[in-house]
Amino acid sequence: MLKASKGKLLISTPSIEESLFFKSVILLTDHSSSGSMGLILNHPSKYKLCDIIQNISSSKYQIYIGGPVDHQSLHYIHILGDLIPNSIKICNNLYWGGDFKHLIDLINKNMITNSSIRFFIGYCGWDANQLKNELNDKHWIIENSNTKICMKYSNSNLWREMIKNKSEDYAIWLNLPKDPTLN
Repeated sequence: MLKASKGKLLISTPSIEESLFFKSVILLTDHSSSGSMGLILNHPSKYKLCDIIQNISSSKYQIYIGGPVDHQSLHYIHILGDLIPNSIKICNNLYWGGDFKHLIDLINKNMITNSSIRFFIGYCGWDANQLKNELNDKHWIIENSNTKICMKYSNSNLWREMIKNKSEDYAIWLNLPKDPTLN
């Protein structure tokens, strides 16, 4: 069984009650004994980066809802570690954050593409032992991540694809409605 660590994916199970996490796939961007942080990979918003940042000329950068914490914060993951100073390595060729002014300059000079960076409003956060308790309560399945999954512009189908790749024990979840009592 995999353990939670930076760079791992959390796949929500039907036992989680928070509606934002329903059929969510989260990339753990940080994990330590003091807490954890992650970004929901598969909840697109209706906004583009140019809707919230005035100095952006391109409308090709989709914004995702990274989680329920601090919707005033903008986060980004990318594969541009050498190109964006102060980037934090998450795992193989995948980075988080970095010099935002430099990033905006690169975007406006068309030096990066939307396939090399993803933006998120808000994040998921867990205090010390909170994630461990949720894992013990079977709210999450831990999976290894890869750059392709993390950089894919996705929706709830990502959760479905990941569950399909699990054993037959999980097949019943594939058609689970958001509220089973309305079924």
